Amino acid sequence: AEGENGAISSAAKTLRTHIREGGGFADGLQQATGISDAATIALVRGAETSGELDVALGTAAGILEQRLAVTRRVITGLLYPSLLLLVSIISVGVIMIAIIPQFRPLVEDRMEFVPFLGRMVFALSGTLAALWPAILMGIVASIIAFIWLQKKGKATALVARALDRVPVVRNLIDRNHSMMSLHVLGALLKRGVTLSEALRVVAETTPAGRVRRAVQTVARSVAEGTSLAGAFATSKVLAPSAVEMLRIGEETGDLDAMCTRAAAEMREESDRALERFLALFQPAMIVIVGALVGVSLYALFSAIISVNQVAF
Repeated sequence: AEGENGAISSAAKTLRTHIREGGGFADGLQQATGISDAATIALVRGAETSGELDVALGTAAGILEQRLAVTRRVITGLLYPSLLLLVSIISVGVIMIAIIPQFRPLVEDRMEFVPFLGRMVFALSGTLAALWPAILMGIVASIIAFIWLQKKGKATALVARALDRVPVVRNLIDRNHSMMSLHVLGALLKRGVTLSEALRVVAETTPAGRVRRAVQTVARSVAEGTSLAGAFATSKVLAPSAVEMLRIGEETGDLDAMCTRAAAEMREESDRALERFLALFQPAMIVIVGALVGVSLYALFSAIISVNQVAF
């Protein structure tokens, strides 16, 4: 409460006042500071009973740091390809809107002699040159709408649904979500949270998508008497090796440790998959950019050469 960070100091003062008035720590985190993370609240609430609050807070901090690391790893990995794609779109747009229309008067009267690819490029260029103000306004409006949705807390779900339609990116994200779900599950079980409650918390804290739906299905199956390994095997969101580790953990009574171990192995696999993706995706983007620019310029100059040959 006496620290230099204004936001943290203010939250700590509010929480201290809540506790001095007789409130519980977990309730104070929710009501006084606005912390709503289900895993953190479940760990703290259990620690208030067991007396291991320091350990529970350390575990909660570790979970949050792990989530942040996963988010940073995915964002950092996709940042360069995204920038490259943006630059390619801008480059091709400038060629289509600003450069190619300047050559159109040279071939306007002899368009029938222009190769098919050249006619296509000139037609697309004409359309973009006529509509670029509307396209620009649409892009600006989309950015404003996205910022508004971000403030409302709905942008993340929208982006998740969009990425869920891209198979390669979806697989990378699902791997990270599955790894994080096992990590949280192991941490909760280690702190004495029951399996059913831990699965409920994991389902709440997993981002929207296929993995979250799978965890919700697993929670219902476990509540009906199915083993955890069997439920995850049916869901098909975990690798067979991870499912086998869960089965061994259930048989030996060491489920929390096996969840943590499976999460660690899945993180290594996820890192390797991301590296492979980037190793192939970045060169592919460079080739695509070069192809787009090359085709545009080839179509332009082939049209000019064809018209000149007819003229002579």
